[in-house]
Amino acid sequence: MPEILILWQEYEEGKTPEAQFVKEIDKLDAIMQSKIYADSENRQDVFEVFKNSV
Repeated sequence: MPEILILWQEYEEGKTPEAQFVKEIDKLDAIMQSKIYADSENRQDVFEVFKNSV
């Protein structure tokens, strides 16, 4: 199995502290992107809904 697939599986399953950390960073990135979108479109309601779902 190619290394990238092994790493992806590790990430998906959260097997290691590193994989768990990356999952949390992915969530933070999504929240930050939604905040930027909400601010640019003056849609704080969208941000609040998204933030509470992550």
